[in-house]
Amino acid sequence: LPEDFALDPPDLTIIQEIEITGKWNGDAMLFIYKDPLTLESVYATIVDNISNFTSPDLVKNDHYAIEDIGEHAYFAGVRMTDVNYATLVFRRCSAIVQIILLHNPGDYEISEYARKMDERLQLAACVEINSENY
Repeated sequence: LPEDFALDPPDLTIIQEIEITGKWNGDAMLFIYKDPLTLESVYATIVDNISNFTSPDLVKNDHYAIEDIGEHAYFAGVRMTDVNYATLVFRRCSAIVQIILLHNPGDYEISEYARKMDERLQLAACVEINSENY
């Protein structure tokens, strides 16, 4: 798990690798929390880490809120000396989703992927979480 989750590990984690033309190009990660306060805290930590990301190799970090994905969503396009990537994190009901795509400095492709995930989550994650489902 990313270090953002060290103090508050999720109750359920699903990670899917994203491949483009047969090569790894990123990850889509789904984290379910039963406790809404923990969910809020972890989401805030992820957004803070995205918006305050620093590195000696950092060239540019464009980041901003997105209003039409999930209940809250945040995007960052990061350009470093050796790699570009985009990350989008959003919250929907009991879930946090984080998507990371390499070589995608803009938000269109990652936003479309996130919208599709959000539509599916509305059907699944917004149902009250029952501990028997884990």
